[in-house]
Amino acid sequence: MLEHIEKVKTTMFDDAAQQVENALTRALEQVRVEVEGKVDATVDLVTKDYTGLLAEQNIFRALTAARDDIWRVLSFVDAQFEQAAAAAAAVDAAAAAAAAAAAARPAPVVIGVGGVRIKPEPDVKE
Repeated sequence: MLEHIEKVKTTMFDDAAQQVENALTRALEQVRVEVEGKVDATVDLVTKDYTGLLAEQNIFRALTAARDDIWRVLSFVDAQFEQAAAAAAAVDAAAAAAAAAAAARPAPVVIGVGGVRIKPEPDVKE
């Protein structure tokens, strides 16, 4: 046993130190991998947050532009509807005036055999 100790005593400390160094290197590598993973995940989250904010701004701009376009279309359609309604009111007024004028004219009376009868008036276009 003493002989064995004499043979390995010069390398015993170096071997133990090497084993400790290897264990520390493996532990540091595991820590490095974990830290890199967490940093990558954090960078991804920050990137996603900023990208989401930019996308929300673009969506807001698109919605605002769409709302403005829809407002212009509806305003145009409303103006067209107002013109059509005014024209329809004018036609209704003309028809009512023609009906009132027709009602104001007396129907011609024809006296025939057997009494009085009203002769229907032919349609007259004015």
